[in-house]
Amino acid sequence: MEPGLIEAMRASEASHWWFRARRRILLSILNDELPEGARLLDVGCGTGYFLEAAQEYWDVYGLDFAEEAVAFCRSRGLTNVRQASVQALADLEGRSFDCVSFCDVIEHLDDDVGALRAAESLLHPAGVVLVTVPAYQWLWSPRDDLHHHRRRYTKASLTSTIVEAGLQPEFVTYFNSHLFLLAAISRLVDRAFNLQGSEQVHPPPALINRLFEQVFGHERHRLSSTPRRGFMTGLSVLAIATLK
Repeated sequence: MEPGLIEAMRASEASHWWFRARRRILLSILNDELPEGARLLDVGCGTGYFLEAAQEYWDVYGLDFAEEAVAFCRSRGLTNVRQASVQALADLEGRSFDCVSFCDVIEHLDDDVGALRAAESLLHPAGVVLVTVPAYQWLWSPRDDLHHHRRRYTKASLTSTIVEAGLQPEFVTYFNSHLFLLAAISRLVDRAFNLQGSEQVHPPPALINRLFEQVFGHERHRLSSTPRRGFMTGLSVLAIATLK
C-alpha cells in the first residue's frame, strides 16, 4: 500500500460503512463454521479491525508484512500478531488452525496459489480457508494502483485458484451486491478521469454512510443462511474452502 494508507484506514475503519459491514458479514459466516474457542489465523491482518472482534469468539492469531499495521494490532491488545510476509506461513507448519483467512489479501500477491497452498498445510483436517477478493478486472481503477493490487477476480477465477492450490471450494459467491451498480459507475468514472477515489478510506456523509452500511450489512443474512445463498454479481468475491 502507499505510505500513509494504513494509518488512514486505522483512523476511519471503525466508522466507515464498508469496513463495518464487511466485518459483520465475515463474523456471521465464520460463526456458522467455527466452534467457540477455535484457532483462527488471519493472514494480512492489517490494523486488526477484524481480529479485534473475532477474538471475542475464537483464539486469534495474525500475520502482516507492515510494521505499522502490527503496531496498530498491538494497540488493540492483539498479542498473537507478528510481522511477517506470507512466505512465513511455511515457518508455522506443524501448527494447526481451524481457519486460515485471507481477507482482501491474495490480490496483492504475485503467487496467490502458493499462499493458499501454504495455508493448506496449517489447517486442521476439518478446518476451513476463508478468502475475499475484489471482483472483475474491468473494474480496475486508480484505487487498485493505490492499494498495490496485482489483479481482480471473478467467481470462476477464484475457484480455479483455490483448486490449483489443492483445496476444495465449498462455497464461492459474489458479495457487496446491492451497491454494485452504483459503485461500478463510480469506479468507471474514477478510471476515466484518473481519480483515486476516497470512499474506501474516508467515510461519506453520515446519512449515506449509515444507509450503505445497512444495505451492505444486510447481505449477511443471505450469506450465512442455511443453506447459504450467493449473489449473481458484486464488487467482491468470497470463498470458503476445505481440505480435499
